[in-house]
Amino acid sequence: MKRHVFYFDMDGTLTHHRQQIEPDMIKKLRTLMKHGVIAVITGSKISDIEYQLNLESLKDILTERELNKLVLMPCNGTKIYQWSLALNEWIMTDGVTMKKNSHIDLQKLYRTIIKCQQILLDKENYMGNFEIQPDFIDYRGSLVNWAPIGRSSSLSQRQLFINLDNRVGLRDYAINLLQSMLLSDKAMSTQLEIAKGGQTSMDIYPKGWDKTFGLWHFKDEDHWFIGDACEAGQNDHQIYLTVKHKYDRPQAFKTKGPDHTLDIINNILKTFKEN
Repeated sequence: MKRHVFYFDMDGTLTHHRQQIEPDMIKKLRTLMKHGVIAVITGSKISDIEYQLNLESLKDILTERELNKLVLMPCNGTKIYQWSLALNEWIMTDGVTMKKNSHIDLQKLYRTIIKCQQILLDKENYMGNFEIQPDFIDYRGSLVNWAPIGRSSSLSQRQLFINLDNRVGLRDYAINLLQSMLLSDKAMSTQLEIAKGGQTSMDIYPKGWDKTFGLWHFKDEDHWFIGDACEAGQNDHQIYLTVKHKYDRPQAFKTKGPDHTLDIINNILKTFKEN
């Protein structure tokens, strides 16, 4: 009998954006662990997972069996961390990087992003009023994250950016701009994918290195997926569609936030109980 693997996005699904997981969610995940493995798959780095899932506290809360059932998949699942009892922590057991496992010219990509960033800053009525932070490019090994406002921006500045993005489609413009500037380089334009990540950034990675990459770590198991960014152009889209079309019954779900995620988990548990 196949084992169930429940893939969860993090920001906007298990947690509020950039916030820590709530006790109610931990309790519900522990109940779901009775039926399979919890795989947290996100575009974020492992350090973000450590903070948002509060892994130090989870070590004291979860049993050894439960720790073995919590798998961490940062960077779209291109890296996988599993529990090591001997080391008392999650260790990376597999992973790829753009430097070693792709033909992407990272320096050229960085320079092109910087040119696009300058255009956004110069464009009237776009980003002139924002407090821009300098950490707007973040290389995560298997993807590059571009956050025009900067990764370390304050919550108030992030909200202003989100409001503008919702109103004028700033990130859609930025993606189209970057794609157009890469057209002169055939290798770059054909080998890269760009998707909206979280609420304020874009993830840039080699084709095929979207979240469906994470399914291969448990390719022979029964897959479920819950995420909030499931529309075309968002970073949950491909894995959501893949799992949705793989099974006769619903096993892929779009959530509106952590509270809705709790309801989805309850419905999944109800399904197991009925069966």
